[in-house]
Amino acid sequence: MLSRLYTPEQYGEFGVFVSVLSIVNSILFLSYENTIIKSNREKDLLSLVTLCLLISGLVIMLTAAVFIVGDFIDIYFFSNFNNVILLVLVLSSSSILGVLRLIENRYNNYGRISYTNITVGVVQSGSKVFFGSVVKLWDGLIFGNLFGQLSGSLFLILFRIKSIHKLRFKKVSFQHMMSLAAEYKKFPIYDAPAKLLEFSILNLVLIILSSFFSESEIGYYSMVLQLVLLPVGLIGSAIGSVYFRELSGNPLTQTNIQSSTRRVLRITFILSILPSLFFIFGGDFLLVWLLGPNWGPSGKIALILSVFSMPVILSQPVLPALKVLDKQEVRLKVNFMALVLSLGSIVITLNFFEEFISVILVYSIVYTLTQFYLLFKILKFTNVNYGSMFPKAFAISVVTYVLLAVRLYYVF
Repeated sequence: MLSRLYTPEQYGEFGVFVSVLSIVNSILFLSYENTIIKSNREKDLLSLVTLCLLISGLVIMLTAAVFIVGDFIDIYFFSNFNNVILLVLVLSSSSILGVLRLIENRYNNYGRISYTNITVGVVQSGSKVFFGSVVKLWDGLIFGNLFGQLSGSLFLILFRIKSIHKLRFKKVSFQHMMSLAAEYKKFPIYDAPAKLLEFSILNLVLIILSSFFSESEIGYYSMVLQLVLLPVGLIGSAIGSVYFRELSGNPLTQTNIQSSTRRVLRITFILSILPSLFFIFGGDFLLVWLLGPNWGPSGKIALILSVFSMPVILSQPVLPALKVLDKQEVRLKVNFMALVLSLGSIVITLNFFEEFISVILVYSIVYTLTQFYLLFKILKFTNVNYGSMFPKAFAISVVTYVLLAVRLYYVF
C-alpha cells in the first residue's frame, strides 16, 4: 500500500497539488474538448483538435505566470507551492492524453480507451511504489502521476501513428477554427465556468483547509477523497462520455433522451451507494487497517465524505444532457450556488469549531444538498421521475442515509 510508503504529510502536499491540477484541468480546453465528440463533420476534427491544443497551451502558460507573479509578490500560497515545473509538465501531458482519448471516443473505440486507462493506472501505481520504496523521492506521488499520463499518451499515439502521420497542419484554416469557436461558443461561455466552479468546490475546500489545519490532517482528507470518489468517479466519467456520444449521435427526441438517461441511472445507482454501504458496515475500520497505523483519523473522515458520494456519482454521468439540450447555463447557476454555500459553510464553521472533522461534516451535508438539487434539475429536463421509475432504488437510498446518520451519530 502506498500509504505505508508515503506519510500523511506527503499526501497533504500531494493533495494540494492535485487540487490545483484539478481546478486548472477543468478549464484546460475551455470546454471545447466536447466539440470533438459533438461535431459530426469529419472536416472539423483537425481544426477542433488544433483549437483545443492551442487553448490548453495558453491556459498552461497563464497558470505558470500566475504562480510566478504570486511568488514574486510573496503571496503565502504561491510562495509555499514548490512544484510549478511539475504542474506545467503534468498539465501538458494531461492535455495531450485528453485530446487523444477524445479522438478515440469520437470513433467509439471504448476498448482502446479502457486499455489506456489500465495502462495509466498500472504505470502510475508502479512508479509511485518505485519512487517511494527505491528512490525515496519526496514528490514520488506527483512523478507517478506524470509517468502515468505520459504512458497513456504514448499508448494511444502508437495506435494512431499512421493516422497522425497523415495529418497536415497546413490544412488547418485559422478562419475555419474561429468559425468553429464561434459556432460552439456556449461551451466556453457556460460550460467552462460551470466546470471550473464544480471542481473548485471540492478542491478549493482542501486548499482553504490547508491554511487552518496541519499537513497530516490534509493528508487524511486527500487520501480519503481519492479512495471514496476517484475510482467510482472515473467509471462514472467513462459512462458519461458514452452517454454524451449516444445522445449526440442519435435523433434528439424526448424518448431517446429519457431512455438513455434511465439506462445510465440504472448502472450508476449501484455505484453510487457502494461507498456509503461499505463504510456503514465497518469499512472505515478496514480502511484504517489497510492504510496503516499512521492513518487512524482517516476512518472517520471516510464516513463523513461518503455522505456526498451518492449524489455526485449519480449526477456526473448524466451532466452531458445539459450540453446536448443547450442548458449549460443551468449547470453554471447551480454550481455557483453550490460554491457559495459550500465555501460559506466552511468559513462559518471555522469560527465555531476547532475540530477538523466537524468542519468537513457541515461542508459535506451542504454540498450533498446542492448536488441532489443539480441531479433533480437534470432529471426534470430529461423527463425522468426517479422516485416513480426507480421506486426500489429510491427506497434503498433513503435507508442508506438513515443508516449513515446512525453511524455518524456514534462517531461524534
